[in-house]
Amino acid sequence: MQSDLPGPLSQFQAVTASEEGARALVEVLATANPANVRRSTALHNVFEMAWPRLLRQLETIDKIVVEPSGEGKKVNQVDHRLEAVPETEQFFKSLEGMYDHHTVDESPSGGKTWITYDGMNILLTKGAAKDGQWTGRIQMSDTIPEHGSGVYQYRGKRDCGLHEIQVNREDGTIYVLVKNTSHGKGFTHSYLWKRASSKLA
Repeated sequence: MQSDLPGPLSQFQAVTASEEGARALVEVLATANPANVRRSTALHNVFEMAWPRLLRQLETIDKIVVEPSGEGKKVNQVDHRLEAVPETEQFFKSLEGMYDHHTVDESPSGGKTWITYDGMNILLTKGAAKDGQWTGRIQMSDTIPEHGSGVYQYRGKRDCGLHEIQVNREDGTIYVLVKNTSHGKGFTHSYLWKRASSKLA
């Protein structure tokens, strides 16, 4: 932590906007609530996953230019590129909408899936098919944005599992691998989510 900030800011502590500084800050915050302390390995893993995204955000901020003026110093406004959504997040948001279920040989199978973008790299899913309705959550990859994995849970019954998806950027088709964890080993299948004409409101 640094405490040699100028002027009125000197009453505060700070860290540099670097990997080492961010890691130090996270470690301090992680011990602030004794009832919710993470083990160091878990904390390390979470930081390693989140740091590349934070670094990209930091790199979008221009340096603030301080110029002398008649009444002391004038600070030029930083540009607003930080407000722009990064390219990967624009891609994740573009996946929102309603999808029809198809078999891997392109035959309609009657079900539907709705995708909602929940910020960062998270997609919320809900689906309906002849075997019931389910909700899920998928975490998309920062390094390979077309790939994601997550969980789903059927409503009203003990039926759940894992979804692994891959997006075809050419036509928007989503390939889905299903691993049903409630039915035991070997219960897997694949199908497609193909964009329907109308989107989720």
